[in-house]
Amino acid sequence: MNTTDTRSIASMTNDAGEYTMSSITGKLVLAAIREYDYAHAGEQEAIERVFASLPRHAEQRVLDIGCGIGGTAQYLCEQGWGQVVGVDIDANNIASARSRHPLPTFECCNAAYVDQHIAGPIDVIYSLNAYFLFADQRAALRALRRCARAGAQLAIFDYVDRGGYTDTERDRSALDLDVQAALLPTTGWQIDRVETLDAEYLRWYKELVAKIEHKRAQIVAMASEGFYDYVWSRYAETRDDARAGRLGGATIYATAEA
Repeated sequence: MNTTDTRSIASMTNDAGEYTMSSITGKLVLAAIREYDYAHAGEQEAIERVFASLPRHAEQRVLDIGCGIGGTAQYLCEQGWGQVVGVDIDANNIASARSRHPLPTFECCNAAYVDQHIAGPIDVIYSLNAYFLFADQRAALRALRRCARAGAQLAIFDYVDRGGYTDTERDRSALDLDVQAALLPTTGWQIDRVETLDAEYLRWYKELVAKIEHKRAQIVAMASEGFYDYVWSRYAETRDDARAGRLGGATIYATAEA
């Protein structure tokens, strides 16, 4: 196992001893597969697509919720989108982000309490494939609204259950857009539009599985043969669910109400 910026074989697993991509090793392996510190679908293409309709100002304050090891926050700083703060609940992710990316600011906190750690007002808030994992989405949205100025822009780029995907026994989850349509207005956010990305998610996961297969030796060297098998099966399953129409993707755009 390559010990560069990794903790131990145990860091690849959860408390039940099961492999997990939310571990620091999982994030680093995924970054190696994607060839930059991204953990979200579509990598740079997705960032450009999500941000195409959002304001770009060097002095505005931007908040990345569920920043992982910081690649997206760094990219947005480099491209002049603003002063980016990344937050993540995992202290290992934040430690790695701080060591790897000098331009953003990073803080470790739960999204449901982000307003207790990040001073407002924030101009743009985004989450890329992280919001669907939040244990209390209502509390997170309320906390984000308390951080945001009136009129601030919110973009949630995430997985969408198109029918039959969510399975608590297999620990699979995705957004129900009807639930989100009811939830956001009760937490201080007005939904502006929803951009469907089902075809893009299928293409992105086809490409990702091909990259995983191409980088098998590197993944085994970084982690283990077992972890390679886990990564391949996890994302091949995601690709197959997208192909079958069970899983899709979307970006929800909303504005902070006055």
